[in-house]
Amino acid sequence: MNEPKLNSENKQTKTKSKLNYGKTFLIGTGFFASSLLWSLYNSFVPLILQDFIKSSTIIGLIMTIDNAFGVIFQPLFGAMSDRTRTRFGKRMPFIMIAAPLCAALFFFVPQMPNLFTLMLILIVFNFGMSIWRAPIVALMPDLTPSKHWSKANGVINLMG
Repeated sequence: MNEPKLNSENKQTKTKSKLNYGKTFLIGTGFFASSLLWSLYNSFVPLILQDFIKSSTIIGLIMTIDNAFGVIFQPLFGAMSDRTRTRFGKRMPFIMIAAPLCAALFFFVPQMPNLFTLMLILIVFNFGMSIWRAPIVALMPDLTPSKHWSKANGVINLMG
């Protein structure tokens, strides 16, 4: 139900606001892209690493890079995006730069001719993913009225 809202003259007015499903779906595509990239990363990178490394222990250690970067860098970039003010908003500069970079880097992962270049690409990819993960998560509460957060969160979580 619509809650009364006081205007500047202290009169009650009714506000009719609905969840903007289009905007919510657009935000959800960021979650979907992130989930898709991580699924592909965790499925295929170990297989690609097997071409260069025979030890499953070493491959397992390499596969933890994303977790270490997430713990270290995601809070940092989340806090940075909280304080950022641009004409594109607080979060979008991080997303607009790092998300396409990660997509391009991921394209090159299976094409790396040696372990050194593969590791370089994987490290930069993981760093890039850390740059835009926290801002994409924080985008929904920034753009959605608080009374619609649970519904918007449901839509977004359905996507990724």
